Amino acid sequence: MIAALKQAIAIYTHDPAWRTVRPPLVELTPEQAKTLARELKSIGFGIPLKSKKERSASDARHRR
Repeated sequence: MIAALKQAIAIYTHDPAWRTVRPPLVELTPEQAKTLARELKSIGFGIPLKSKKERSASDARHRR
């Protein structure tokens, strides 16, 4: 489950570093990752991502 959640984040952020898990967990196989991406797309799943500008503004507000 953790590997699948991290893979989903990797897919939607276009950041393969998110696939990395620590032992004793193992990453999804390439075939599992493709299946996950296909199934998430088929149900319209998405992760709302903030732009770099939005993240900077949010970070500035939290520093006050």
